[in-house]
Amino acid sequence: PYNLDQFCHDGPMARTVADCALLEDVIAGQHWMDPASLPDPPTVSGSNGSVAGMRVAVCLRLGNWPLDPAVEANTMRVAASLRAAGATVDEVTLPWTVDDVWNTAQAHFATIMGAGILAVDREHGDLLSDYTRAFAAEFTSDVVLGFYEGLEHEGAMWEPLGRLFRTYDAMICPTMATAGYEAGNSYLAGGMAIGAGHVHHHILGAMTLPFNILSRCPVLSVPSGRASNGVPTGVQVVGRPLDDVTAFRLAAAVEATGVGFTHPGWRPPDH
Repeated sequence: PYNLDQFCHDGPMARTVADCALLEDVIAGQHWMDPASLPDPPTVSGSNGSVAGMRVAVCLRLGNWPLDPAVEANTMRVAASLRAAGATVDEVTLPWTVDDVWNTAQAHFATIMGAGILAVDREHGDLLSDYTRAFAAEFTSDVVLGFYEGLEHEGAMWEPLGRLFRTYDAMICPTMATAGYEAGNSYLAGGMAIGAGHVHHHILGAMTLPFNILSRCPVLSVPSGRASNGVPTGVQVVGRPLDDVTAFRLAAAVEATGVGFTHPGWRPPDH
């Protein structure tokens, strides 16, 4: 039933924006088995024109998210490259907080995904990873907001972003706040350090949760560079609701700034 959960969407994954757009054109559209699917999707392949004249907001912290310095530097490099390509790029802020994003998402997960995982855990708990079981437990206990209050907070999160989109065609922000998770660490307690800051849950190492909440916005994640440990960093390209074409167009422009798998330095060596 997760196609009925507005936090969840199936989307394409590819090494290049162009390939991603081709797959999007194949999978988008109305299907009789999915009452949430939309008819007449736009064609996004070929959405790689000039961004000259486009108005782009760059929001580094989505409120008060801590950032790894490499993530911040690479995001600002992308912003400068888009400005050089002719876009008007302004740094903006949003009045969100990490805690409110967490509480808003928890109100939703407690009644849907968390509850669903708990049901699986009761029958097949021995097959689940420790962090999956912990996720279900954490998102169904000590819930700060009820479901209706969560919807109120979702609306409150949208208002400043909707206002921003009255001025800007799209927004960019980091994909991950951290430059990488430690292999073998399930982060079951204590959260994680990010840059000079800290988040209380490892899921907040990603800055994608706001756009599960505000899921009517099309969002693409595109490489923005690499951190000192060699791990790729990324930016999210966030479009207005249902404006997939602009999101893909801007994502292609980000890719053209010199990072990603269209560039030889990012590909595995030929042997």
